[in-house]
Amino acid sequence: MRLSWPVALLLAILPIAAVIEVSTWTSGAPPRPRTGSSRPASSAPSRASSRAPQTARFAGSGYVDCARLGSVVHVPRSAAPTQSSPTASSLAGGAAALRALVLTGVTVARVANRLCVDLEAQGPPDATTFYEFLLRKKGSGQSGPLVVMQFGFDASGTPRVGLKYPGADESPTAGHVRAQVGVMGYKISVVIDREVFPSWAPFDDFQFNAESIAQGAPGARFQQYTDQVSGADVSYPEGQASG
Repeated sequence: MRLSWPVALLLAILPIAAVIEVSTWTSGAPPRPRTGSSRPASSAPSRASSRAPQTARFAGSGYVDCARLGSVVHVPRSAAPTQSSPTASSLAGGAAALRALVLTGVTVARVANRLCVDLEAQGPPDATTFYEFLLRKKGSGQSGPLVVMQFGFDASGTPRVGLKYPGADESPTAGHVRAQVGVMGYKISVVIDREVFPSWAPFDDFQFNAESIAQGAPGARFQQYTDQVSGADVSYPEGQASG
């Protein structure tokens, strides 16, 4: 079961600059969700307010167009919606959250020791929705160790980024690494250094996917709703479906 957003593990952002502290998660990687999966409602607390973040202040200051960097792989949406796809009334953030949830593509690039992830949705970020970039060793199917980068915005528009992977609580830099987050229209970019990742994580070539998670409304059938860009992992730098 995926844990809700771990606010207690996230550090404060440096004002305005969109260069943020990244908190390292303290438990093993979550199970890999299926495309369009949703979680049954439970007693878990709600993650965030339904108020949309003020993202305009980040435009042009922190956003990076990954397509202009290094070796680029762009993946347009290929995942099909499922029967559990939400409506605006089933999400805590309403219509704004629904637009933020539905992904339209992801662009990934690597330049030297930095990884750039540029995710696009049908609408701007919403405080009740967050995103995940999932990375694992190429050719490992769904069984290899997984590094999950989670990112999103709180109700004030402050970016939040976290990493989750096996052994994260043993990292000497846990809670003391940095990333750059920016918003431009319906796109969110994250630029993160290689040193953030565990030493065993692939960085030059890997397979990846991207997904979104939105908080369900009170009384909704599911506590969380998810969406994915691709129905299968994609290899980097080849840009081919990994199966």
